[in-house]
Amino acid sequence: MKSEKTEQEPRISEPPLKPKAFLKYLGPAFIFTAAQIGGGELITVPLLGAYLGMQGLFLAPIIAFIKIFGQFYLVQYGVIRGKTFLQASWDRKWLRWMFFLLMGGCILHSMLLAGLLGQTAGTINFMFPVFVEFWILIVMAIGFLIVFTRSYKLLEK
Repeated sequence: MKSEKTEQEPRISEPPLKPKAFLKYLGPAFIFTAAQIGGGELITVPLLGAYLGMQGLFLAPIIAFIKIFGQFYLVQYGVIRGKTFLQASWDRKWLRWMFFLLMGGCILHSMLLAGLLGQTAGTINFMFPVFVEFWILIVMAIGFLIVFTRSYKLLEK
């Protein structure tokens, strides 16, 4: 028998030269990036700028860098190893510290999410004045409804 060696062609494509061709390449990466730079940054960064001025400007790129690339590498690690980050974090000592730092970040994120909820309710209350507490309950109920029914179609459009 004659063994025939087949070579695969490289999967590297030519970069797009025109804006219309560029838009075809956005795909899931664009959606992922847009999801990372979401409503929290749109509300929090101007608020941070109002409180700290130009002194706090360096925080915005640091936060964006950590969020996007940190999550990218955690997801990549999970796909390659076939484990969740929680399972993989006990394999090595240095990963345990990262786990505890991320848990601290999750607690901080929960507090910031509560602030975002209050800001959203305050914005709605500005347009339709009732009570801020009423709008907080409405926004929470809508959020729970979306999560528990898993109907993200409205948000994706």
